[in-house]
Amino acid sequence: MKIKIQLIFISWIFMALNACTQKAEVSPHEFNIKKISNLPEDIVVPSIVWDLLEFKEPNPNKSHAGTKVEGHEEPKSAVQSGEITGSEVNIYLYDKNPDVVIGSAVKIELPKGGGKIDLADYISDVSGSFYFRIEYPAFAGSLAQRVIFQSKARKRRLDEKLWGAGCDQILDITSLFLKTMSKDGLKVNSNRQRHVTVLGGTFFLSAKTESGFSVAQVTIQDSKHQSLFCEAH
Repeated sequence: MKIKIQLIFISWIFMALNACTQKAEVSPHEFNIKKISNLPEDIVVPSIVWDLLEFKEPNPNKSHAGTKVEGHEEPKSAVQSGEITGSEVNIYLYDKNPDVVIGSAVKIELPKGGGKIDLADYISDVSGSFYFRIEYPAFAGSLAQRVIFQSKARKRRLDEKLWGAGCDQILDITSLFLKTMSKDGLKVNSNRQRHVTVLGGTFFLSAKTESGFSVAQVTIQDSKHQSLFCEAH
């Protein structure tokens, strides 16, 4: 499938998706911890995304063809800019409204390089709002940070408003990602599966260090609502 690329340097993608943040009322010790030890599956990373993760200016004439990344290993072509290592990443899901998140509050600990999250395992059929937050410890003490989101969910019109970025759109969401995720995270709503349309896709994270880069990816899927995605997963 030909990937359509659109680089949008906006303050915060989810602001445009009608999402908002609020003060959460869940303290860290209330989270049920789920540790995933399996290495992430192979994924294809568009070359333009690797340029951004290496803090390069994207070349508009460069092919957008993807590079296959096997598990937590990085493509050899990217190593020329410095050592690239995979780092752990954590995902937090917790209720704004009761019974939306299965277990009310969950912390998902992903291995080095990140991994995939199936929302069907964590979000119930109860309609309501919940918080989504990504914690990337490698950002602490790093020289620079970069967060890229590649949308894999279809754009939808709900209640006369458009939701989602659309298939294979690539967005640099670094600035307010850092601001928002360092606090309570993103508040999304599961009514009519809005949360799937907003979150469906892959978050790529890169922390610049003195020796190179520390990277991870988080892919958000939902096996109960596959029709909302651009292709079956």
